[in-house]
Amino acid sequence: MKPELLEYAETLQAAGMTVLVPKNESGNYIAFGDDKNVGYCQIDYFVGFSFNTVHKPNASTGTGYQTDEGISTPTLQHALSSFAFAPAWAVNCSTVVKYKGILAYLAKSENIYKIMETKKEPAK
Repeated sequence: MKPELLEYAETLQAAGMTVLVPKNESGNYIAFGDDKNVGYCQIDYFVGFSFNTVHKPNASTGTGYQTDEGISTPTLQHALSSFAFAPAWAVNCSTVVKYKGILAYLAKSENIYKIMETKKEPAK
C-alpha cells in the first residue's frame, strides 16, 4: 500500500472509523466506515485520491458512485461525502441498496479485505 494511503487510513482510524485494507497488502484502495456507513478510497499515481459511495452490486448502478477524484490532500470531509446515498447527479437510484455498515460490507468482501490493525504506540 502506498504510504500516502496508509497515512490517510490512519487518519480515518483516529477519527473513529473502521478501516478495511486489502488482504494482499499491495492494493492501493481501502474501504472505511462505521456501524451505518461505508465508503471507498483509492489512490492512483496520476489522478491522486478518489472516493466512491458503496452499495450492494446491481446491474443498473454497479457498486457505487464516484463522489470525488483528483484529490491531492484528502480530508475527513472527503470520506464523509462518500457516505451519501448517491451524489446529486446520479440517476436511477431506485436500485441502490446500502450495506448496514462496515462489518456487513466486510462479511460480503472477506476474501478481499481485512480490518486494519490499530496503530500501536511504542512502549516507553
